[in-house]
Amino acid sequence: MTVITLFHCSGQNIKQYEDKIFDGKIKTANVYAVDNNVFNPMVPPVISMKSKAKLLLEFDELTYDAGYLYVKLIHCNADWTPSDFFERDYLNEYNEWLINDFDFSMNTKAPYVHYSFEIPRVKLPGNYAVLVYRDQNPNKILFTKRCIIYDETASIGAKLERSTTVNGRVTNQKINYAVSYGGINVQNPLNELKTVVLQNQRWDNQKTNLRPTFVNENAKQLRFETVDDSNEFFGWNEFRFIDLRGLQVNHSGPEGEFPKVKLLPVEKRSSLTYSQPVFDDLNGQFYISNSLRDETSITSEYAETTVSLKTEKIDGSVYILGAFNYWKKDKNSEMIYNSDEGAYEATLLLKQGRYDYLFYVDDNEKPPYFYEGSFFDTENNYQIIVYYRPAGGRGDLAVGYQSFNINN
Repeated sequence: MTVITLFHCSGQNIKQYEDKIFDGKIKTANVYAVDNNVFNPMVPPVISMKSKAKLLLEFDELTYDAGYLYVKLIHCNADWTPSDFFERDYLNEYNEWLINDFDFSMNTKAPYVHYSFEIPRVKLPGNYAVLVYRDQNPNKILFTKRCIIYDETASIGAKLERSTTVNGRVTNQKINYAVSYGGINVQNPLNELKTVVLQNQRWDNQKTNLRPTFVNENAKQLRFETVDDSNEFFGWNEFRFIDLRGLQVNHSGPEGEFPKVKLLPVEKRSSLTYSQPVFDDLNGQFYISNSLRDETSITSEYAETTVSLKTEKIDGSVYILGAFNYWKKDKNSEMIYNSDEGAYEATLLLKQGRYDYLFYVDDNEKPPYFYEGSFFDTENNYQIIVYYRPAGGRGDLAVGYQSFNINN
């Protein structure tokens, strides 16, 4: 992914927007689509311009008091760089909103404030970066989140194929797809249209800059059916999970101290053949819940949760990744080897709920899935987004979207 340049963490100076937290007090930040009053935080943050669905932003701040927090929307290109559209081009109102919907945590060991905000309707389709900052000062940015609002003028058909490479037939999933653009006045489809393919809403391994293998201008269709591995993903394995829903906390001891949880060690799975899991995974996502109290958004505890991978030490780095940390390979997700325990360990501050995760290896001699295994048969979700920019256009517009499940 392109390197992101920041100057003083100012929203106006971010060169490429991503899901990123700048303030350590911000936790569990998420944007997701709400349709027919169904609140499912695992749903992608994607809605149609024609839909009645809404985008909901939720997050916590680890503090006693609510602050004056504000939201701004930035229209972005397909690569999440800011477009050249003016704010008046994509908004009907002034581009700054105070977050008025918040609640204080109830009877939790450590206090927090839970915020909610409904993303306003926009006039233009596209990628949108949601900026949250303090005191009407965009230089005090707390975090950024991505979401997509698309127009339904292009349609997408996709199917899963086996890899055409010998090594990839067991480990990879090949996504062939076609884009029909009859609803758009396209003059040069190769230059004006582009696609992005995601696996399980992950931006860290997205497929971009794919060139169509066949262009049918009469039928107004592009087909992407490559003979190489450019449209292939590692299938990985079904996700591991952390379940904190039944956590019972002793409220004796210092106030504000997080309860500590140490999970049983897990082991390498890559030597095993693929087998259907006993429990369905969440395809890398998470949700907040506890089995003891209602109003889980404000009654769930935060706990320092230690995950252990029992294995020998390797030369490369090992990370624990999932939607809960935006799939970021950084110091917060890197696991440290504990020679006394013979295991890699990471301690995560997690709110009660269920979390999918995997172990990612960054090593020149080993594949990323070294501890997990990778299989064609793994069940995954894929998302395809189509963008359009006419000649002389000031930004990329999202004109098509398709989400589909494979091997279910």
